[in-house]
Parts: sequence; structure tokens; C-alpha cells
Amino acid sequence: MQIFGFGYSGVFDWFDSHRFSGVTVPQPRSTFGSRRTTAALVMILGLLTAGCQGDPGAPGPSTPVVTTSADTSPSPSQVPTITAPTTPEPSSASSDGPAANIPVPEKPPLADENSVEGLEAFTEYWIELLNYAYITNDWAPLEGVTDPGCDTCTAIQKSVQRVYGDERWIRGAEIEVLSFSSEFELNTAGSVSSFVQKRQGEVTYFNPDGSELSTDLPTKPVIDVAIALHEGDRWLMLDYGKPEGT
Repeated sequence: MQIFGFGYSGVFDWFDSHRFSGVTVPQPRSTFGSRRTTAALVMILGLLTAGCQGDPGAPGPSTPVVTTSADTSPSPSQVPTITAPTTPEPSSASSDGPAANIPVPEKPPLADENSVEGLEAFTEYWIELLNYAYITNDWAPLEGVTDPGCDTCTAIQKSVQRVYGDERWIRGAEIEVLSFSSEFELNTAGSVSSFVQKRQGEVTYFNPDGSELSTDLPTKPVIDVAIALHEGDRWLMLDYGKPEGT
């Protein structure tokens, strides 16, 4: 280690060369002077040593403390799994039992419109509810759009309920609308009559043990009369069945 071109030995050589070069160096008169000189040398050496090694007592560069907020979001394994409720699959009637999980037909928006198109949509919707009641024995949706005074409707309902009341059930019996027509003229009671050509499919009746009781063959196309009333913002079926005199 060198400072200003001198090594450790260079410091002493410099003193020696000047002491023997004809220059009179005053001799110390007491030990205090020599101690002061020795102390100066020790201080110089200390400074040199400090210059090479650094000050071990000096504080080093501060290390920044990084504070991170704890991640409180749940890990994927902690996120609860939400299982969507499953809708049971509909099943048709068979020897194993009656139809199950059959959805109720939905009313189309047009079925509430006070027009010939609205009346046709309502009549087709009403037939769908009748088909639903045949295979489920659930008559509430049909009753909600049918006047209690519909005698034909009541006769059909009682006949089907009697089958299910004996722990039997029905397969088929679906009514298909083939055509619809209406003059869309108000009757004296304010109702509107229309003519519906339809046919009914095969009907099978099952005993409580699953055996077949009887089967009705599909019907030929026939024309029924539907009488409906538009009140408030919806249609109501007043009567449905064969025309008088047929």
C-alpha cells in the first residue's frame, strides 16, 4: 500500500535521509518530545491503515426494508366450488311409471295480444296446457286461463283425474292443431269464436303394476269450436268442444 508514492518503509527512509544530509535535527530534550514524535508516527500509520481497510466502526450502507402487504386473496384450493343446481331430465310415461319432470309450457308474448294473431297464439298455447295436463294430471296451469263455466273442459278434466285417482296413468293423448281460423268478430257477450282443426294421438292407459290397461287409436282430424274472451290484458277460454248439433 502506497500513499503519495511512499510505502511504509519510505516514511522512515525519508527521516533518515534528512537527518544525515547535513541538516541539524534537534535532539529531543525529554522523553515527552520523543513520545510526541512516536505518537505522530503512530497516528500517521493509523491513518494509512484506515485508508486501506476502511473504518470498521463506520455504519455501512443501509439496506432498504421492503414492506409487502400480505396477499389475503384465497388460493385456488381455498376458493369454494359452486355447483349449479341440476334440473332433472324429463321422462315420458312408460310401463315404469307416469311421466315425470315435464316442464310447464311457456306462454308466448303474442298470446296476450288482442288480435286474430294473438287469439291463434293463445288457442295453441291452451292446447299445449291441455296436453301437459293429460300426462301429468297437473291442471292448475290450464285452470289459470280457463273460465270455470267451461263444461267441456270440466268433463275432460274429471275423466283424466279419475284415471290417475285409480293409481293409473296415461301415455300419449297429444292433441295437434292442424289449422286455425276466425272472423274475429265479437259475439253478444263480447267473446270471439274460432274454429280449430285438430287430431289426437294414440292414448295408452297403464295399470298400477305397469301393465297396459287399454289403448285408444289416434283420431281422425275434426273441427272444434273455441270461444275466448279478451279481458284486461289477456285471453280467457270460455268454452271448447264440438259445434252444437254435431
